[in-house]
Amino acid sequence: MKEKKNKKRFGVKAIESYKKSGGKISASEVHDNGHAGYIKDIEWCIEHALDNADCTGMKFHDDCKKFPTGDFFVEVNITSDPLLSHVIKTTMLARQSCPTPKFDQIVYHYHSTAGDLEYLWNVPDKKLSLAMLEELKNTPEDEKHLVQNILDFFSEELLARSKRLNGEEMKPGIILKHARREGN
Repeated sequence: MKEKKNKKRFGVKAIESYKKSGGKISASEVHDNGHAGYIKDIEWCIEHALDNADCTGMKFHDDCKKFPTGDFFVEVNITSDPLLSHVIKTTMLARQSCPTPKFDQIVYHYHSTAGDLEYLWNVPDKKLSLAMLEELKNTPEDEKHLVQNILDFFSEELLARSKRLNGEEMKPGIILKHARREGN
C-alpha cells in the first residue's frame, strides 16, 4: 500500500499566501513576480501554432488553430480569481489577427520568416494602470516602458497600432447614446 503524502491543496496554499500578503496583491503583481514556466508556455504556444506540438487529447484540442506559415500573434490574458485576487490564471492564445488592446493583456508578434518573437505591449489591470498614472512623476526607470504602454492604451495609440498590423483603418466609430425616456 502506498503511503499517502500530506500535501496541501492548492486552495489552502492560496489562502495562506493571501493572508501573508495582507490582501494587497493584484494579478499583474503576481504575474510580474515570476510566473513559473511562462517562457516555456510561450514557446509551446508558438510551437503549437506552427503545428510542431501535438495537443491531441487536451481540453481545447477541438478549438485550436494552426498557422504553419505566415506571421501570427500571441495574446496572453491574465485573470485573477474573484475571491482570491492573488490567484491568477494566464491564458495564451495564438491568433492570426492582432488583438484589440485591453487590461490584463500582453501581446507578442511572431515573425515566421525570421523566427523572431516581438514584444508589442503589456497593459496591466485597470487599478494598477490608474495608480501608475497617478504616480507618473515617481515612475522608476525600469517601469517607464510599462507606463508608456498605459499612456498609449488610454490615448488609443495601441488600438491604432493593432489596426495597422491588421491592415485596417482607424475610422471614427459610432457612439450610441441611450437616452432615458419615460415609458420605456
